[in-house]
Amino acid sequence: MTIVRVSRYFYWIVEAGSFPVDIDPAASGTGLVSATGSTGLVTTGTGSGPVDVQAEVMRADPGVVLDDWDEIAEVGIRTSSGSFIITAFDGYVLDTLPLLDGAGEYCLRVHARGRDAASQIFTPLDEVLEHHLLQLWPATVASPRLLVSRDEFGLRFGRRLRPLFPRG
Repeated sequence: MTIVRVSRYFYWIVEAGSFPVDIDPAASGTGLVSATGSTGLVTTGTGSGPVDVQAEVMRADPGVVLDDWDEIAEVGIRTSSGSFIITAFDGYVLDTLPLLDGAGEYCLRVHARGRDAASQIFTPLDEVLEHHLLQLWPATVASPRLLVSRDEFGLRFGRRLRPLFPRG
C-alpha cells in the first residue's frame, strides 16, 4: 500500500526519470484516467489529502474483477526506461514500478472506489476515504476504455464513454 497525498484532485504515473506533461483530465473521456505518451493522470475525488494506491505489474491482462470498484478505466502508456513512478503534485516519488518486460507500450488500468465520498469533503483530509488499484501489463491500447462507471464524480472530469460493464 502506498499513501499518495494528492492536491488539486490528481496524481501522476510517469516514466521514471521524466517529468509529467500537462494532460487535460477530460481528454480520455473516462473521468478517471487520461494519458499521453509516458504520462498518465489519475483523477481523484480527494481534493487534498491521502489516497490509498496499490499497484500491480504483470505480464498479461489479469482479467476484469468488478467486485467492490466504483470506476474502472484503462488507457495506453509507454516507456523507454522500463519503469514508471507514482508522483503527486509536489513531484516527490512515492513508488517506483519496474516493469517485467522493460521498455514498450503498456495498458494502465485504474480502479477506484470512494471518490464520491471524498469529493464531499471541502477541507484537506487526514483520513483515507479513497482507494485505487493500478494494474500495468504490456499491451497496445488503441483508445481509452471505461469498464465500470458507478460514481458521480467522474462526470465532473469529462466522462463521456459508455461503460463496457453497465451497472448491474
